[in-house]
Amino acid sequence: MKQINCCLCGDKEYATLYKQRFVDKYLQKISPEYTKIDRRIVICKKCGFIYRNPQIEEEELNILYQKFRDNSLLKVSPDRYFENITNLPMEKSENWAKVTWLNSKIGNFLIQPEVRVIDIGCGGGVFLHTFLKQFPQANSFGVEPTPIFDDLTRRKLDIPVAEEMYRPGMFGQHPFDLICILQVFEHILDPLAFLFDIKQELATNGWIYIEVPDIADIGHLAKDHDRFHAQHLYIY
Repeated sequence: MKQINCCLCGDKEYATLYKQRFVDKYLQKISPEYTKIDRRIVICKKCGFIYRNPQIEEEELNILYQKFRDNSLLKVSPDRYFENITNLPMEKSENWAKVTWLNSKIGNFLIQPEVRVIDIGCGGGVFLHTFLKQFPQANSFGVEPTPIFDDLTRRKLDIPVAEEMYRPGMFGQHPFDLICILQVFEHILDPLAFLFDIKQELATNGWIYIEVPDIADIGHLAKDHDRFHAQHLYIY
């Protein structure tokens, strides 16, 4: 882990919003010693960006995602996890709510022939599963560095899934019409470089769909809530 400057404006001055004094189950996956480090959620004094300081580094992030969803964290088997979520009734399903919102905004765009969609950080494929029920003609791809979720998505959806961190061109040079980044952007170590990369793969008139945590969560969720553990590197 290392101390960082604001990744938006580069300024090093910040104010501490709160100190994280709980045992972080995700940091423990990297090293039991990491949860003893002075960890803070801070706000940049210059631009107001809110981030975690110190931040885990790329090598540590790779270790974390190899262990991110093992049985000690997931609690149920990957297949049961998939079934529990995908069998929720529509009115209780966050994924149906997301797909319904997309349909209301760009549904006509998404029904075009050969539309290409990529879900970066697709997890166990539960969003794409719901998305493909609404848009079955979509040529869909997933990116997921956690091995058991990569395998789960590939088996359940029968689509190409890359078991690695996202990089431009990993599925060839054809642009994507829709790039989905759901509960993933806050995990990215260098969000500006990441946005530049995905912009290069976006089709003309294409769309990027980003979902991130809300800063209001700090005020109404418990300080040791899962949202504030190590896998969430930034909060917006």
